[in-house]
Amino acid sequence: LGGSANDELRIIIPTSDGGYIAGGGSASGISATKSESSIGDYDYWVIKFDVDGNTEWENTIGGDRDDFVSAMLETIDGGYIIAANSESDISGDKTEDRWAPYLNSTDYWIIKLDAEGTIVWQNTIGGEYKDWITSINQTADGGYILGELSRSPITGDKTEAAFCGGEDLWIIKITSIGTIQWQNTIGGCATDRVNSI
Repeated sequence: LGGSANDELRIIIPTSDGGYIAGGGSASGISATKSESSIGDYDYWVIKFDVDGNTEWENTIGGDRDDFVSAMLETIDGGYIIAANSESDISGDKTEDRWAPYLNSTDYWIIKLDAEGTIVWQNTIGGEYKDWITSINQTADGGYILGELSRSPITGDKTEAAFCGGEDLWIIKITSIGTIQWQNTIGGCATDRVNSI
């Protein structure tokens, strides 16, 4: 699977219908097996396969700069949630600017898809500096728990500053429609990161 430029697989998971969903980064336009053009530099490329490995649908999602999938899971309503890192401002599919004004700074871009891969809602979450999501899981109330690292002070969505200006854990609980319920910045003066939640 791929197009005329670089395409990277980041994650693939089995789905409840016996198929699979894959997510990665793509710089390809419409070419070879890619049916949608890229929007910016790297975009999310999400592909749903049936039980025999045939492509059921695909969606290229992105803004004007680099956007990468970090985690993805099937949700209890039969859709999918994508946890990604984005350098893009409002452009393409992206409806919110980054909080971070600096070049190559990233925010979390949480995207909810329905079963056919159509965007249902999205939320850009971040502060002034680099914020990088690494893990997502669904909670019993239908919301989501996000595990990330953050260097941001109190800015944007961030209500607690990073300790000593280093990278800390930033745990965020959001509702089933992506609204922040609570958050906690946890760490010390060196680098602290979430690998799984």
